[in-house]
Amino acid sequence: MAVSSPRALSERISFDPGVAGLAALGVERSAQLFGTEELGVRRAESLDGDRLVRYPLPGTPTRADGPLRGKPAGSGTGWVLLERFRQSGWGDLLRARFTHPRSASLAERRWNLLCHLRAHGVGTPEPLCVGARGDGPVSRTSFLVTRELVEVEPLRDFLAREDRPKQRERGLRSFAAFLSKLVVARVSLPAFSADDLVISLQDDADEEEGGSCSFRATPLPTGLPRHRLPSVMLARVQEGSLQSKVDPEQARSFLSTLRSAGLALRPGEGVRLCARALRHLAPSARRALISSL
Repeated sequence: MAVSSPRALSERISFDPGVAGLAALGVERSAQLFGTEELGVRRAESLDGDRLVRYPLPGTPTRADGPLRGKPAGSGTGWVLLERFRQSGWGDLLRARFTHPRSASLAERRWNLLCHLRAHGVGTPEPLCVGARGDGPVSRTSFLVTRELVEVEPLRDFLAREDRPKQRERGLRSFAAFLSKLVVARVSLPAFSADDLVISLQDDADEEEGGSCSFRATPLPTGLPRHRLPSVMLARVQEGSLQSKVDPEQARSFLSTLRSAGLALRPGEGVRLCARALRHLAPSARRALISSL
């Protein structure tokens, strides 16, 4: 009696506009990203079994000032993080499917959150590729590839060490701008933590930065002054959802989390930070929030 082979599950894969395809990520087949085949990339590092893997893009040198290791494949050089979701829980999947941003897998939910945050100017790791496997309304198997952040340090460390008035004030201004954009983005992040905040080591970002999912800053017209600030970014985005409107209580949650985190803020800095972060709220709501913290 002949035994029929199992039906292959359908796959859907999306790329950032700047990524031409699988070859640009250094792989030949989607199975390598899903984990059903060996990744096969030299220098790949396991961070959490095969659930979280760090590996270099084609051409990435072994050190920052070293020669290219081969030919770049169209997505630049550097390291990426590959996160795999397998046998995702039904409760998490149903929340992802029926709350905003509606997503059919946990990796796609993360991708959608990242794209939404970045569209509102909130710095995050750059999403490069997302994939899911399955034929039903939700997919228990999926993966997400993001570009690793470079030349950053924990914001907590910056605030603890930086005592030069000008540099510290610019860092605080960038922190406030980040929080303001986070509030306006209308995103609820239950796992939000001060430990996930990083700041760039160099002043390489404009104060008002925006962009698409690719988060490429729009150049200022020639002749206009450029006020360079360090970038404050959310290094990790986990579960989350979108709200229908800007919610003062969500702003309170973000600020309360930061207040209880023990950041090395000096007298007066916390109040100024909150006032700047809440600048898009109505004055009455802003005053009420600041007085309640």
